[in-house]
Amino acid sequence: MASDSALKDQKVENPANNFENPSAVVKDKDLSLKEKKKALNTWEQDARQLLTASNEGMPGCDEGLTKEDPHQFGQVVRAKDTL
Repeated sequence: MASDSALKDQKVENPANNFENPSAVVKDKDLSLKEKKKALNTWEQDARQLLTASNEGMPGCDEGLTKEDPHQFGQVVRAKDTL
């Protein structure tokens, strides 16, 4: 079983795989404010990279096309504003 610290690190370093959406990061009771900010910054950077790749003609598997998409840039920005 992974330690609490390892689980927190996973949440912060790879938030898209550990949370349903960016607002779930904000609501997570196990993460500190600093950890939430870092997780959302990571998610934002990933979203920016996907947007850049898409603009350069290298789209992924329909990322950003639905509200449920875990890499949607707008959701990340709104979640960061909530903090």
